Amino acid sequence: MTVACGKDTNSKSNDVTIISAKENQGIISGSLPENNNKNSEVRKFDLEVSQGIDYEIVTEVYNYKRIKIKYPQIINWDERDKQNKVNEIVKEEAYGGLSNFSQDELNEYSLDLDYRITWKSNNLISIQYSGIGNSDGTAHPNHEFYTTNIDINKGIKVKLGDLINIDENFVKKFKEGKLQSTITEQRYILDEYTSQEWVDRLTNSDSKESEISCYLTEDSLGISVPVSHAVGDHAEFEIKYQDIINNIKAEQELWKGIPLK
Repeated sequence: MTVACGKDTNSKSNDVTIISAKENQGIISGSLPENNNKNSEVRKFDLEVSQGIDYEIVTEVYNYKRIKIKYPQIINWDERDKQNKVNEIVKEEAYGGLSNFSQDELNEYSLDLDYRITWKSNNLISIQYSGIGNSDGTAHPNHEFYTTNIDINKGIKVKLGDLINIDENFVKKFKEGKLQSTITEQRYILDEYTSQEWVDRLTNSDSKESEISCYLTEDSLGISVPVSHAVGDHAEFEIKYQDIINNIKAEQELWKGIPLK
């Protein structure tokens, strides 16, 4: 996986995608090699974005051998220190666990990862990452999916527990959520754990110890959970805000501008 001021309503606008050729783009604590993308391309496209926000979004691309990761970056924000802080968080989150790979592991790995911004405002940006990853010698590729939510004013990651009171009532609504894929067999995961186990698992979501993550859209909260490879590796369930209104921490500024009813 975006209001100090301004409006928070969604409308049409133009963003710019930049496929970057920055030589040092993509280095995290010296763990990842230089970006070897020597060419650049600029293109414009129409995207559903929030009107009245104080910044623009560009796309940057990290390339190394068979690894390609697209991720967003904020530009043209008057709050330059905040912009830089948010962009570093986004970049690090986009690379996921690659910064822990050895050089040999990187050389034997292929990854094609893209992103989608599901919500952005002057308070919060919510990002989905999805793609295919594969290590040489493994039986099958993995379908990668993870999210990042950032409080752009504080420059910190946002977890599900920062937005929602997670209790058994919320778990009930989660289990009733709309499955986003057509693979109905993915619903098996909902019965794999008791309600209290789901409370514990969801409370720990959006952390390094969990494969569960959340994202926000204009009208729904999405939760991604791991499932077996046979049914797609991950499953996303979306819950309408109006269905969990009693569990939403509405006092959080992060909810400002999001229509909850």
